[in-house]
Amino acid sequence: MSDSDSTHRSKRKTDTGSESLTAGQILAGLETLGVADLRQVVASAEAQIQAKADVARQAFVAETLDKAKALGLSIRDLFGEVPSAPKRGRGKAKTSGGEGVQPKYKGPNGELWSGRGRTPKWVQLAEAEGKSRNDYLIK
Repeated sequence: MSDSDSTHRSKRKTDTGSESLTAGQILAGLETLGVADLRQVVASAEAQIQAKADVARQAFVAETLDKAKALGLSIRDLFGEVPSAPKRGRGKAKTSGGEGVQPKYKGPNGELWSGRGRTPKWVQLAEAEGKSRNDYLIK
């Protein structure tokens, strides 16, 4: 008989002192339950796992802090400098109220172009006629 078999077969006492079912008996009893009842058992078991894990976590933190305090250690001593949380998002939005890029070219009808981005139609037409962009440079 393995250790796990003996663990499942031994009776356990609850906090109230009364005997409870063994894990083996509980597992055997699950065979008789329907789907809805099994889901209820799972939900209850998950809630108990979460509750016991929370208690264990809190006890560990308290014990660790007590030991650190007894030794005169701070959180910074234990873990070093705690980095600040990274900023979320894409940063500040650009406002349109500021100065834009100054125009570099002026077309025959007074159109302005900075020389950045998509080439305007008037520049495309002028270049198709054999003219140079430099002919339209603002001096």
